[in-house]
Amino acid sequence: GPLGSNYNQLKEDYNTLKRELSDRDDEVKRLREDIAKENELRTKAEEEADKLNKEVEDLTASLFDEANNMVADARKEKYAIEILNKRLTEQLREKDT
Repeated sequence: GPLGSNYNQLKEDYNTLKRELSDRDDEVKRLREDIAKENELRTKAEEEADKLNKEVEDLTASLFDEANNMVADARKEKYAIEILNKRLTEQLREKDT
């Protein structure tokens, strides 16, 4: 009778819903895995960027050190040359007198 067909319809609807729900669960699981992978990639990228920033900072620091040393050396050289010039000038004066 009508009750039997109603029951069968309900059972069919129930099974359809169950399948759809299962599909949704699979989809959610897949999306969660995708998000986890994305997070992992982002973390790796951030670590890589930090490492590169650190390297750039180190390089910049050592370049500044090198430049400072070069300036210091140039000053010492200039000072030495000035002293030498003074001595030579004095020696020339002594010869004149």
